[in-house]
Amino acid sequence: MSEFNLLKLEGKPLTKLIEVVSQGIGTLYRPRKLRKEADAKAYEIFTIERAKALAIKEGKEIELESYLRIQERLMGVEANRQNNIDAVVEIAGKELSEAEDISEEPINKDWTRRFFNYAQDVSDEEVQFLWGKILAGELKKPGSFSLKTLNTLSNLTRNEANILIELSQLIITVGSMSFIWLKNDIDYLKKYVKFGMREGIVMLEADILTSLLSFKFNLSSTEKQKGNAFYKIGNKGFVHIHTGKLDSMNITALKLTTVGKQLISLIEPKFNKQYFDELMQYISIVSDREIYQGDYFIQDSGEPVLKNKVKFRSR
Repeated sequence: MSEFNLLKLEGKPLTKLIEVVSQGIGTLYRPRKLRKEADAKAYEIFTIERAKALAIKEGKEIELESYLRIQERLMGVEANRQNNIDAVVEIAGKELSEAEDISEEPINKDWTRRFFNYAQDVSDEEVQFLWGKILAGELKKPGSFSLKTLNTLSNLTRNEANILIELSQLIITVGSMSFIWLKNDIDYLKKYVKFGMREGIVMLEADILTSLLSFKFNLSSTEKQKGNAFYKIGNKGFVHIHTGKLDSMNITALKLTTVGKQLISLIEPKFNKQYFDELMQYISIVSDREIYQGDYFIQDSGEPVLKNKVKFRSR
């Protein structure tokens, strides 16, 4: 993962980022580019000399070697933690450099402390990427990620993260609801991605799915405008329009938890054309509705719209 130079970040984004990181680690944060190797070496010499002086003063010359080993071990641990924090902060900085707006609202201090307590021990680059995106997201809009989500991510293994990435291709979002369409049983999803009952159990235990029991989702239940409901799958979307022949229809689905929705929002999923096309075909046949598909886009007003919209033609 390429290193991002935080010094390229200017104005309010940099100021707020440095302020929040400093609050989280308990001291003024200096970006990696501002810290010199000489600073680290000077601190190392100072720490060792202080350890020697303390041991001699207390008449513990025999214990000096062990004491120094402890100091070196602690310095190694803290150096690794500092590198982890730097990596996460740089990822957040890159995200903020592309942001159009940063909220003036401060981030909760307890949230900040908890975040860095977790992030300092994350060395996996792919997982660091998720932590960096969470920090950037919280800076943009405080309250976007709960403490429960931080706790879940802190316990997420590499295998669980990979399953989550696979699952992200199947997530359908409309309004505040996120779910996975089930044409048949869970193992049928293996037709589209590497996800079946075994992976479903893992996601249930990781608090990503509410249950492995499917529920009936009414496609007309979240309409903001009469006859229209916008659905998002990856970077694509669709809208169905009532023809008057069938007012509503249910589809079978698995529901995501709030934590699951927040974590999924960090991932840019691959577009699964087979899954998307089969869902369009299913809705078209079962409901006899007109369906339009296109690129999903959120307008400045916050309302969704489809770009490059075309009418779906059933087979």
